[in-house]
Amino acid sequence: MPQFFISEEIIDGRCVLRGDDFHHLIRVRRIRPGERILLREKSGNRIMGRVAEIFDTYLTVDIIDRNENSGNRLSITLCACLLKGKNFDLAIRMAVEIGVDRILPVISSRTIPGREDRGGHRIERWRKIAREASKQSMRSVIAKIENPVDFNEAVGSEYGGAKIIAHIEGPDFKNVLRGYERPMNAAILTGPEGGFTDSELAVAEGNGWVRSRFGFTSLRAETAAVVIPAILVHEWSSDNEDKS
Repeated sequence: MPQFFISEEIIDGRCVLRGDDFHHLIRVRRIRPGERILLREKSGNRIMGRVAEIFDTYLTVDIIDRNENSGNRLSITLCACLLKGKNFDLAIRMAVEIGVDRILPVISSRTIPGREDRGGHRIERWRKIAREASKQSMRSVIAKIENPVDFNEAVGSEYGGAKIIAHIEGPDFKNVLRGYERPMNAAILTGPEGGFTDSELAVAEGNGWVRSRFGFTSLRAETAAVVIPAILVHEWSSDNEDKS
């Protein structure tokens, strides 16, 4: 059963679905009154509902059951340098599917797309991708896509936990992970196709980021943006994570 995120308030045990979700339910799933549907609130609470009424542009759902999200899970921020073509779109989709909670697009000195990627049209597309990936992967909340920031701003921000910068030269990833007690927050910084400059690495390390290499090979930027967070999910996710 697919799930849908609700943005409107629940009133008297009933909520409303509009827009893309409404059209998907009507045109693709051909849902009918009386059928059950799985919903998520912004807080991550899991709701089982029953379709009550279907109108021209929206449908209403009666709430049958509601389970609160425990919220006890590893929170990962992916600071990913912008990539050319559709590579960044792919990285967003896959990172969200494996469990990244927040993606911060970063503009570094070797970023090929350049500053025009601050444009709102790309950001809105990325947010749509993140929403669809969150729905498909049955996440409790929608992953956040922030506006692009410069490299210095990205590495100078506070993330409240482990901060790891992926680079071809550095300590082995296993050893880096052993240097931390299992944190509740982690940030991963992955580079552009051309990698980071020496000065960027120095700035990052000066702000508390730990350099690390992965395995025996050099990963493509979009691969690193997915593989490294996936390992963190495997190694550091809480056993009490919400699996409802």
